[in-house]
Amino acid sequence: MKQFYLKALTLCLLSIQSATTTYAQQDIAELEFTYNGLYYYIDHSPITDDVDAAVVVVPKPHDEDSDEEYGYSGDIIVPASVTYEGNTYIVERIGEGAFAECDGLKSVVIPNTVLTIDDEAFGESVNLKRVEIPNSVRTIGENAFGDCEKLVSIHLPEKLTLIASKTFKSCTSLTEIEIPSAVESIGQRAFSDCENLTTVKVNMQEPFAIDESVFGIRDDNRNWQMNPAATLYVPIGTAELYRATDGWKLFKNIVEIDMSSIERFTAEASPEAYYSIYGHRSSSMQRGLNIVRMSDGTTRKVMVK
Repeated sequence: MKQFYLKALTLCLLSIQSATTTYAQQDIAELEFTYNGLYYYIDHSPITDDVDAAVVVVPKPHDEDSDEEYGYSGDIIVPASVTYEGNTYIVERIGEGAFAECDGLKSVVIPNTVLTIDDEAFGESVNLKRVEIPNSVRTIGENAFGDCEKLVSIHLPEKLTLIASKTFKSCTSLTEIEIPSAVESIGQRAFSDCENLTTVKVNMQEPFAIDESVFGIRDDNRNWQMNPAATLYVPIGTAELYRATDGWKLFKNIVEIDMSSIERFTAEASPEAYYSIYGHRSSSMQRGLNIVRMSDGTTRKVMVK
């Protein structure tokens, strides 16, 4: 009799779980929408404290029977906010896999409302050359830019606290990176197999231990080795600390420099106004060629298909 009740209870719980999962999937699907060529879903548990809901950029749906190129393409400017059914939402996250495996993607500008770049957000977008990450971003997820072979440079925001595992693995065109002082954790293989990464600047007075694979390159025996041409630049007076700390001490060349003299790129520019090629202003980007004025005074041409 006891086994009968246990079996009945188990079946009941499984039914509830299945119903809850199905409802959640339907709920998310119902909240997905498109705005000026990008797809989003509404998150009613946002990170930002003073808003009831925000939106997350999600992958572009793809019909396998269609000849259309997979995912997003071209030069994309993610807006700071979007309007849907009369409500305006801030764009808070670049969702998991949002721009992943997009062979036609060239560049992406992220607005300064975004706080998180999720796992595999840009992974394996092999022709992606430039991404502007604003200083609002606090965390970058696992494999977020993994295997972006043509990514030549990246600015890590000053308030960034987490660089997850494999975040920039196999970014073979990357030559230089600066780790901000706010970073508290760097996951395994974060910059592994970046064979042309020869300049690493770390603006931390007290280094924490990292795994040997973080900046490692696999040798023929699949062992991790440090690129002998790589140079680690650290704040004045800290070289001995880095030479004594796991992971960092693998660098053959550790050089002290005055970090305050480094000219830093600020990726706070965001879209400010949109114009047609005839000079007519609009509230958002329209289909065709748009002229976008940025908050730093620059202008960009953006094609919306």
